[in-house]
Amino acid sequence: MKRRHKVAFGLFAMLHLVALFAGLLAPHGWEEQRRELSFAPPMRPRLVGEDGRLHPPFVYAWKPSADDPFAYREDRSRPLPLRFWVPGARPGERRLIGAEGGSWHPLGTDRFGRDVFSRLLYGLRFSLATGLLAALLGVGLGTLAGSWAGFRGGRFDRALSFAADLCLALPWIYLLLGIRAFLPLRLPPGAVLGALVLLVGLLAWARPALLARAQAAGARERGFVDAARGLGASEPQIFRRHVLPHTLGPAWVQLSLLAPQCLLAEVALSFLGLGAAEPRPSLGTALAALQELETWSSHGWLLWPAATLAAVVLSYHLLADALQERWGKAAAAGS
Repeated sequence: MKRRHKVAFGLFAMLHLVALFAGLLAPHGWEEQRRELSFAPPMRPRLVGEDGRLHPPFVYAWKPSADDPFAYREDRSRPLPLRFWVPGARPGERRLIGAEGGSWHPLGTDRFGRDVFSRLLYGLRFSLATGLLAALLGVGLGTLAGSWAGFRGGRFDRALSFAADLCLALPWIYLLLGIRAFLPLRLPPGAVLGALVLLVGLLAWARPALLARAQAAGARERGFVDAARGLGASEPQIFRRHVLPHTLGPAWVQLSLLAPQCLLAEVALSFLGLGAAEPRPSLGTALAALQELETWSSHGWLLWPAATLAAVVLSYHLLADALQERWGKAAAAGS
């Protein structure tokens, strides 16, 4: 495995594991607010105390200035030790790491005093789940329909090709906005996830369908398909055992390419207030706070969601490159 492929898999795995265990890694809940700490800067862990000696990791609490409510100074009289497995705000809740006797905000807070790092983790989990589920839906439907159309041919093949070309010719964003306009503006959290997955996934089937159609059309001319027919295998059996497996390699590549596109579609809808709505965390709602130039230029830690989104898209594209190269070698060896 090449070095860039190892980096791709490592970055991909890290981002998804962090999102999966957001409830454990986040030092606070996504809905917790501390209005007295609006736009508080990040709290850096320290090892050297006021006495000049080494101590276990700790942070200093922020103390608002009396003259400016958005200016803070470190309260050196209140060192807060960082501990593992600390209790959360809810009964029985535990966090992997937190400040004993106070709150720790490693990436600062937003306008409402909410922890940016915690909301980033929860928002990453929501956006990744939406992107992956929508891509799985689109690739699954497209691969099955395209494979069958390429294998059987005829009217269904022509109809699918026309529908896929039409879907690819129309711009995604206008279709998303148009279909989303027919849904209620406010939906329960579970309904929001389901609606976004269906909405984005059903618009992502066209490209996988055309690719699977081409793969299936080529496979049906192979000698092993004729041999299976000669041995009395039915058309569904030939399709399931001999044709469909040929489309799975490209389907994995398509999944790694479509997932970031579906994720960006969810981010765009949430950014516009048509997906996950405040106070529910999403990468889109986090980026919505950057619409005001004065806000993010004065509080640079609010740019972390944008950097995280760039890292997610990069990891998927690196993963797609690795899968495409591996599938290409396997296909060359098989031929």
